[in-house]
Amino acid sequence: MTRKIAYFILTSFILLGIATMVAHSLRVERAIEPEETQGKGNFLPSDLEFTRYENKEKVQLSNYKGKVVIINFWASWCAACIAEMPSIQKLYEELHKNGLEVFAVNVEDNPETFIPKVKQRIGLNLPIFLDINGSLAERFEVSAIPFTIVANKNHEIIWAESGERDWFSAKVIQEIKGLLN
Repeated sequence: MTRKIAYFILTSFILLGIATMVAHSLRVERAIEPEETQGKGNFLPSDLEFTRYENKEKVQLSNYKGKVVIINFWASWCAACIAEMPSIQKLYEELHKNGLEVFAVNVEDNPETFIPKVKQRIGLNLPIFLDINGSLAERFEVSAIPFTIVANKNHEIIWAESGERDWFSAKVIQEIKGLLN
């Protein structure tokens, strides 16, 4: 009898795990797409303030009017975050001169320990910002990372999604270039 109960509990946990993974997968694939938010008035808050990692300088989003903005929430312990970061770096290098701004927002409790290691390992030189108290992540209701928001030149949110993406794929580059034009 005890063996049957243990088997039932184990099977329940496995099924719950599978159901959770499927639900997460569907949520990531069903993330907000451009046609769902375009023209619906979902804008980045104009009073957003970011704190630079390097010098702790405060940066206002309002200083980036007319720029396409990507806000990416990440942490060094997040394998998917680290996996997608090189493609975000490439996208930034390719399109920054055309008006793309990237805000790589680190959500770790102790960023001073981990960010230098990640920067060196991956070769990051895109702007890194801090969210130590979690206020930015809370404002965007970030429940899983990586979580990325893309906004057009008017700072209207075009799409937002959690999960890893190849930000240097031909499709993404085409979409971002479309926003830049």
